[in-house]
Amino acid sequence: FPSHDIMQFWRQFPEQGQLKEYIRPIQRRGLTVSASAHKFEEVLKMPSKLDYVFLSPFFDSISKPGYKAAISPEAVEDFIFKNNKVPPVVALGGIEENNIHLLKNKNIAGVALLGSVWQASSPVEAFSEIQKTLSS
Repeated sequence: FPSHDIMQFWRQFPEQGQLKEYIRPIQRRGLTVSASAHKFEEVLKMPSKLDYVFLSPFFDSISKPGYKAAISPEAVEDFIFKNNKVPPVVALGGIEENNIHLLKNKNIAGVALLGSVWQASSPVEAFSEIQKTLSS
């Protein structure tokens, strides 16, 4: 589904149990089921059976000029702690070497990198540097 249609899709199934017939067969085939959100309220409406949900933007976007940070690392840590039935959260939006450390130990399942790698003069080197920073 295109990302703009995913919330409409979830709204068709007010009971999460109704989604089993759609999600489980996909997961049984070894595929991943995920969605994107830009607000905590959207995450709360998503089925907990999702493999993960991308939540953004954490920092000002690198690849989308003018797309400003809307979620703080501290707020997501509290949100996940208080809502233990939400799908695993993957942070997205403006993540790069100089701010990735702010996402460590915030109860998120992972990070997704786009502009910091794609727009680098050497994408492989940029990814390696970010990976080193995250693991230190």
